[in-house]
Amino acid sequence: MTGTKYTYKANTTVTILQNISSNIDKVRVNVTGRIAYINTSNYTTSGGSNSINSTVGQYKRLKNRTYLYSDSSLSGTRYTYLALTQVKIIRNVSSTVDYVYVVKTGRYAYVKNNVYK
Repeated sequence: MTGTKYTYKANTTVTILQNISSNIDKVRVNVTGRIAYINTSNYTTSGGSNSINSTVGQYKRLKNRTYLYSDSSLSGTRYTYLALTQVKIIRNVSSTVDYVYVVKTGRYAYVKNNVYK
């Protein structure tokens, strides 16, 4: 990573805004409000109800016939996939939506994250 480097004390609380990649997150430092990027190896998640468990990079299978969408708002072009279709999670867009790669077809699309087996 490049740019200005900020140093924070241990136990500084951040809110994960976006998973950029499997090892980089965009975060907001709660005390200062600063938006920054962090290597995920530099922090641990707490067990509170607001913690986010990243699933980026994991392979999952769809439980049932499922609709995937071209837009992150789960609108736009709708694609239908059968149960047991394998997807790779590319990004956790929000607490309820993932951006996935469909292994068999090579398609990238958005899906609700409660559809996995």
